[in-house]
Amino acid sequence: MTNALIFCCDANYFWPAAFAANRVAALSPGRDFAIRIFCSDPIPDAFALHAAPGVTAEPLSMGDFSFFRAFSDRISKAAFLRIFALDRISADHDRVIYYDVDVAFRHGDLSRLFTLDLGEKTVGAVRDTADWAAPSDRDARYFAALGVGADTGGYFNSGFLLVDTARWRAQGIGEKTLRFIADHPDLCRYNDQSALNHALAGKWAELSPLWNWQARDPEVLALVDTRDPHVVHFNGRQKPWRDSQRMIPAAFKDPFRDWGRQVGWTLPPDIEDRVYTRKKREASRAHAIAQTYAGLADWVAAHNRYLKRKDFIDAEPSDRALRRARREAKRAARQGRDEDLSDEDTDDDSSDE
Repeated sequence: MTNALIFCCDANYFWPAAFAANRVAALSPGRDFAIRIFCSDPIPDAFALHAAPGVTAEPLSMGDFSFFRAFSDRISKAAFLRIFALDRISADHDRVIYYDVDVAFRHGDLSRLFTLDLGEKTVGAVRDTADWAAPSDRDARYFAALGVGADTGGYFNSGFLLVDTARWRAQGIGEKTLRFIADHPDLCRYNDQSALNHALAGKWAELSPLWNWQARDPEVLALVDTRDPHVVHFNGRQKPWRDSQRMIPAAFKDPFRDWGRQVGWTLPPDIEDRVYTRKKREASRAHAIAQTYAGLADWVAAHNRYLKRKDFIDAEPSDRALRRARREAKRAARQGRDEDLSDEDTDDDSSDE
């Protein structure tokens, strides 16, 4: 197919990736894009039994790159797999959507994203929550060290990327990203996300946060019901299948529990046993939630300028904008008719002479 949605993982995150891929397949039954999983480890035999129609998985080797030693104490090597996957398939598809596997797809037309106008940009992405308001002095210095600022579009979260593969390939984004990681591991605070922001500074178009609702911050998670995002991204330490703090709502965790039972994937006890989940540390969880909501109004006020924005490339025209466009079209039509009548009168006057 011309376009593809991809996920990248290792054996530890394979079943979350398969769950996300199957969810997309269920939400997009008439889709015109491929759904592909790339894994740095062998594909489990059970995948063939549980994959939705059209969902594929294949192993992808990254080779032995020495710079990984600087990161091996805190992340999996597979965190860099998307760079290799995008390079690998850039000639196979015109556009590729990449998603991290720690996401919950709720609704939304992913097919529409492939048709968005990126202008001259290489990727579409969503601004990172660290850049939703004026960044802290520490973050501002960090962004500057990456070559990122207001003049380059700001700092994006790489858990979602809409990639123009021809530009990605022509500009050597994969190679530039890996080179930056190798040469500046000290600047890669957020691993390849840091390097991608450096390589794509000024080369990304901004989409609505509804496509990458980053729930690392408890305030963002608290706004899910009112903002109704298409995709919730659990980019913090707690995941729907690993929630030791009991802060993620059961509505997100229960499907993973059911999926784990279906495919034979062993989940932690706090996810497997719902009663345990909802009673364990109940008082401390209630206290944490109360603190979040107590400060939520102030948090929203601090981020209100970003939250009210409507100038994203995927923004649907508002009812007011549609009415204005219709009025302008009618006005232009009337003006055209008046000019035609004026020309006819001039012709009549000329014939009288």
